[in-house]
This record gives sequence, structure tokens and C-alpha cells, in this order.
Amino acid sequence: MKIGIDIQCLSRPLTGVGYYTRGLLDALAGRAGAGGITPFYFSFRDSVELPALVYRKMAPRDRRIPGRLLSLGWKRLGFPSVDWLIPGMDVYHFPDFVARPVRRKPVITTVYDLAFKRFPQFIEPKNLKYLEASLPGSLDRSDRVIVISEFTKNELTTLYRVPPNKLTVVEGGVEDAFRRPQTEDELLRTRYRFHLPEKYLLTVGTWEPRKNLVRLLEAWSGLQSAGKLGDYKLVLAGPKGWLRGEIEQKFRNQAGRRRVMDLGYVPRSALPAVYRGASGFIYPSLYEGQGLPPLEAMASGVPVAASRAGALPEMLGEAALYFDPGDPGRMAETIEALLTRPELAAGLVEKGRRRSARFTWERAADLTLEVYRSAAGSGSAPG
Repeated sequence: MKIGIDIQCLSRPLTGVGYYTRGLLDALAGRAGAGGITPFYFSFRDSVELPALVYRKMAPRDRRIPGRLLSLGWKRLGFPSVDWLIPGMDVYHFPDFVARPVRRKPVITTVYDLAFKRFPQFIEPKNLKYLEASLPGSLDRSDRVIVISEFTKNELTTLYRVPPNKLTVVEGGVEDAFRRPQTEDELLRTRYRFHLPEKYLLTVGTWEPRKNLVRLLEAWSGLQSAGKLGDYKLVLAGPKGWLRGEIEQKFRNQAGRRRVMDLGYVPRSALPAVYRGASGFIYPSLYEGQGLPPLEAMASGVPVAASRAGALPEMLGEAALYFDPGDPGRMAETIEALLTRPELAAGLVEKGRRRSARFTWERAADLTLEVYRSAAGSGSAPG
């Protein structure tokens, strides 16, 4: 059985979809029969950085075709078919929401969330239009659909009437780098590199409305004005995204009083030490299909507070403190408890380590291979 995996999402700056795809590829490369898996992408100029094991075990294909030109043909004409461009595959997997045109071959698609349906006002108009137009047909054409949580599975059955037996939950994993202890030298180098304070509350995510950073900044401002958090600072790590104007204004108001810090985009290699140096982690998102950052924080030994939204309670279980994402007052109370009650924090750290241990890319790879076999109607592994 030969599997083709579309990795077009790795040819642009990585977001959640890109990290999921890269983590899955790396784990698949370590499984038996990895030589039967072919990652492919289309680009006239860009290249894709892949884990070394992927290059050794697989044979990635780069077709020198302008991606924009292909996208236009797929959207308007449904042409050319991917199995014509990348022939010889028994199954094609599209891990970025929408399946490209394929003739007479089993197709698998991965869907992460339906934020564009629940919060259309927060989605960039061109992306909203694309998903609204493309996802229904893609779901119909897909023989199997992978989702990253039971929450997203329920969203698809509710909003698109996708039969449950067509859906398989394959949760994303936490990289081993977040579980590995950091040495004192590593922590100090990271602190000096990013000018981190000695005591800080961390959040990781794109500056966009869905991440709910405005209410987090409001909650933090109230706590600091009341003198409840002493020398703690709020540290935000993540790239700037869509509709970030209000977030930037709230941030500037507090940055002048030295209450908050913006690290911007942090390289993946530096994130484990940034997590490990934090006194606590907060994730105030309004909607998540899974939510890997709080799981990464748990694996790093950091106590976590999160909103009770989307798939977060399903993922984090009893290992986190929860709050209503629409209530800055409750959010502030939760932050205060997280940072000022050592026994509570220590209990969350222990629960968090155990909880995060179940999320591995190896498990995700094994479940994905089962989906490939099912789609191909074969009990054999790729090879």
C-alpha cells in the first residue's frame, strides 16, 4: 500500500495545522513501512524543512509548479487531479481541511475545528469564503475524515451531518522536547536571550480575536492594579495575526507600565525553556479543536489554567483550573489562585505531567496508519 500525504501547509510559516502535520510525519517515519509513504507539495520557489528521519525513510516529492496556479485550477475547474500529478498512490491524505481533486482513489482529510462556522467574524474574509465553499464538497469526497478531538467530531456530525463511522479521532501529540528536563544553563540562556523576568505567567498563541487576549489583558490589569501579583509579569509568545488592533492597543496601555511583555514568534527549539521558566500558563481561548500549548505546558511541569471552551476540558481533564472565557473577573481569580497557592500549583503540575503523557505522536501515527488501512480496504501496512 502506497500513501501520498499533501504537505503544502509546511511550505508557509507553521501554525497549528503545520505543527500537527510535521509531528505526524516525523512519527510515521519511525514506523514500519515508512518507505511506502510519500510526502508531496507543489511550489515553484519555496522549499519545505522536514525532520531528518523523514528524508531518510521517505522520498518527499517537490513538483515545481506554482502553488497559486494550481489552487486556481482546483477551485475553478477541479483540475488537475492530484493522482495525475503524483501518480502511483493507493490512498491520498490531505491534512489541511480540504481534499484536492483525486480520481478513483480513496481520500482522507484531516479537519481540526469549525471555528469559521462558530466565529465567522474572527476569520479572514478570503479564508472564510474558501472554507465555506470548499469544505462541504471535500467532506463528501473524502472516504475517511480524521479529527483531532471528540469535540470536533461532534461539530462535524452536528453542523455537516457527517456520519460518525466516517470520522476517526487522532489527537495531536506533545513533542519529547517538552518533557525533557532543562538544565540551569539552558534556562539562563533562554532568560537572557528573551529578557524574561524571574517570575512570569505565560500564554502562547497567535494574536487574533479567537485567542481572547483582550480579556486576558483586562484580567491582568485588574490584578496588577489591586497589587495582588507583586513582581509577576504576563508574557505573550506568538505571531501577530488577523484583527489584532484591539489586542495591540490593550497591550500598549500596559506595556508602558512594565506589566506585560511580548516575545513575538518564538522558535520551536526555544519554546521548551520558555515554558519551563514560567510560574504558570494560561490559555483563555474562545474555541479550540484540541489546544496543544496547554498540554505542552503540562509536559514542561508548569501549572495550567484554561478556558472552559471547545475541546479544552476534554484534553486537559482534571489537570487544569478552568474559567469562563467571557468573564475577565473570573479569569483574574483563577490567575491569582494559580500563582499564589503553591500547594494547588504543585498538585496541578503532577496531574499535568500524567495527563500530557497520553498525547504522543507515536500513538497518533499508529491510529493514522489504521485509517489508511481502512480507507484502502487492506490489512497491510504501507510498503
